[in-house]
Amino acid sequence: MIRHPASFGVVFLGIAVTMSAQAGEVETKDVSFLIEYVERNYAGFSTKLNERNREEYTRLTGRLREQASIFGDAEIASPIRDWLDFFRDRHLTLESTANPVDPLKSAAVERLPAPWTAESLRAHLEKSGSQDSLEGIWSISGSGARVAILRRPLVGDLEGSMIDTQATGWEPGDVKLRLRRSGSGIIQVRYWPADRRVVEGTAIQQCDGNLLSLSAPPNVRLVREWPKPDAPFDVDRVVPSREFFVRRVSPTTLWVRFPDFLYKNAAAVADLLESHRGMIESTPNLIIDIRNNGGGDDNVYRGLLALTYTRPIYKIGVEYLATEQNIQAWERWLEIRDRLSPESKRSVEKLVAKMRSNVGAFVGWGERPFSIERFDSVMATPRRIGILIDHAKSSGEQFVLEARQSRKTTLFGRGGTDGVLDFANVRTVPLPSGKFLLHYPTSRSMRLPDEPVDPAGIGPDIRIPESEEDDISFVQRWLERQVD
Repeated sequence: MIRHPASFGVVFLGIAVTMSAQAGEVETKDVSFLIEYVERNYAGFSTKLNERNREEYTRLTGRLREQASIFGDAEIASPIRDWLDFFRDRHLTLESTANPVDPLKSAAVERLPAPWTAESLRAHLEKSGSQDSLEGIWSISGSGARVAILRRPLVGDLEGSMIDTQATGWEPGDVKLRLRRSGSGIIQVRYWPADRRVVEGTAIQQCDGNLLSLSAPPNVRLVREWPKPDAPFDVDRVVPSREFFVRRVSPTTLWVRFPDFLYKNAAAVADLLESHRGMIESTPNLIIDIRNNGGGDDNVYRGLLALTYTRPIYKIGVEYLATEQNIQAWERWLEIRDRLSPESKRSVEKLVAKMRSNVGAFVGWGERPFSIERFDSVMATPRRIGILIDHAKSSGEQFVLEARQSRKTTLFGRGGTDGVLDFANVRTVPLPSGKFLLHYPTSRSMRLPDEPVDPAGIGPDIRIPESEEDDISFVQRWLERQVD
């Protein structure tokens, strides 16, 4: 099965200063197209709409049509987002084809008259002496951006300004965050994300003060670059890495990291497992880290599933909504050959043929609503496998559903997966103006309505306490305490 990685949230482009009749006409066409397309082609529409919420849906739809007649493209994304939120499906999203930074709100972000560089900040702090453990150079994990954090004279708070970044619309000297220590020791934060709308929250210092984790936006973490930590620390234990790797954490435990299951990374996943096969097959404990896994293609994780396998794996199927537009969307997807494994391509060709013979209905892959997968053998080692599942989504969640059937596996997490699986196999269509792309699911799980994953997600077998700083060490200790 193929799953498009989820696009989370709806891009909001800000508030337009002027509105024209022409702009209203364009947005009316976009909104009319959107509503009709979703009602006809979204695989979740008939499931999500019922007698209890039909009146609310009608009201939201009417309001959206009214707003489209007067709003420009900068404004219309917000009511579209409200309308899409009715379905509570994070696979059903709107993407802007324009720069998501609202130029009218740029003034809300201050810019220093003389931006700091890494060299000038180090020279300044070495001369004046640091007054706070937060002062220094920090990188924003996963973004490629670095900020200079320095106490503001006479104000009492700390200011983080951009040193360098690859993000569109941001320049050196732009203020990215402000921090203030309260009397109770809590660090208050004001933070400007990509869309420049300020958010407020708190932050905590972890890893001996070398990691700064923000509560809002969630999952934003800053890693200290300078002054360098006295002792090295492995930030990947706390902040899920975007890299694929295998690492030994003790003589009896290995840690493997999979940030996604995208088909473009299929060869890298296969090579990683093959090159470490001897190590994996001779180590009793294995930690599979799929925290924040964004999904992709189910075929990519098959080699990983072989490590967990102990008994036949039951898979509940999905059914596809066969409409002319969905068939065309799948045919366009087939043309993008580098995104498809050969096995997936053959399956999609058969699916398209079956959809063409059943337009207007839901169709499945085969005669049965489930399948059973068997491997040739059960590996003697690893004997115990801990899977870290927090914020895995889409194909990441499908891996969890299959791997948890093994007698070897235990699921670990602070919360659980993201609950973005029941409606999947996302296809994309542009709106008539070309300013937006609609991403929408074309399939629904045959687990429904009895065994939904959305929106609550899949919970862990063992919950990691909030007081625990290092998820990897927690799972390692648990695995190594077990007795065969």
